[in-house]
Amino acid sequence: MILTALNDLYERTVGTDDGPPPLGYAEMPVVGALNIDETGELPRLIPLRSERTVGRRTRLLAARLVVPQPPKRTVGIAAGFLCDNAGYLLGHDAKNNASRAADQFAAARHLHETVLGNVDNSTAATILTFFRSWDPSKAAVVLSDQEMATGWLVLRDAQSGRYFHEMPPIRAAWERHWAMIDAPHGQCLITGRGNEPISLVHPAIKGIPGAQTAGAALVSFNCDAFTSYGKAQNLNAPVGIGAAFAYTTALNHLLRPDSRRKLRIGDTSIVVWAERATPAEQIIPSVLGAISDNEGEAAEENRLPPSMTGFVGLLLAYGRSLSPI
Repeated sequence: MILTALNDLYERTVGTDDGPPPLGYAEMPVVGALNIDETGELPRLIPLRSERTVGRRTRLLAARLVVPQPPKRTVGIAAGFLCDNAGYLLGHDAKNNASRAADQFAAARHLHETVLGNVDNSTAATILTFFRSWDPSKAAVVLSDQEMATGWLVLRDAQSGRYFHEMPPIRAAWERHWAMIDAPHGQCLITGRGNEPISLVHPAIKGIPGAQTAGAALVSFNCDAFTSYGKAQNLNAPVGIGAAFAYTTALNHLLRPDSRRKLRIGDTSIVVWAERATPAEQIIPSVLGAISDNEGEAAEENRLPPSMTGFVGLLLAYGRSLSPI
């Protein structure tokens, strides 16, 4: 029920103001942009962090940009398209493992060659020239601090100031690549559609209290006992790639740091949405936002004051507009 409701929320709100990112994209905290000129050279790195008042403190926070969907990584090497950390985009050795950094940069170069190799466009040629000519030994000079060395970076056109991933020919190439993901086919448990490409590993859910920083999974199978019927990973509960993207993206959108549709009660996060567009869908988040604004230091996490527990009980009684995570 929850996955279906989140999928429905995504389909209803994608493409609207303040809606979730479209298929194949994700909202990420980006700390800097690599300015690439028309010759494929990297003149400088542009910081994208800005000061923001959170509670009583002023902090330097990353920009939140909609970028091509990053891969789900554990210990393996998997590159992101036009958005990743300095290890992949610059071959920077941040963990005293030069061999791994070299493999990361090689993986990024291969991905961009795969996506853009057949694109007859000057912008695509600029990006590929950068990956073919960049010397990873220069990375440490470009990176200004530790957060730049470890945080999310994007590639940007030095002349126009536009992000490459926002340019129509580059977006089209990425979306073609995304649509060609090789996967087994079956019936999706969320949409009911048959012969759908099934997602073996669902995207991670971020912002869950107590979960790993890489994110948590609502649907996952990683024990040998689950393979007794010949079903590996999430083939045990088949969900189409599109539906898996939709429900995880909708939930991540509700849980994003500046979301007005979440609050914390102890170690529990509560997110708020409705089955359809109603006045309540706007009113209740506004009330929750007012609660979090009164929290001062804890406003970033939207923690609930103990005095408001009874009020939340009334909200919970409202019905299906509230869903605990």
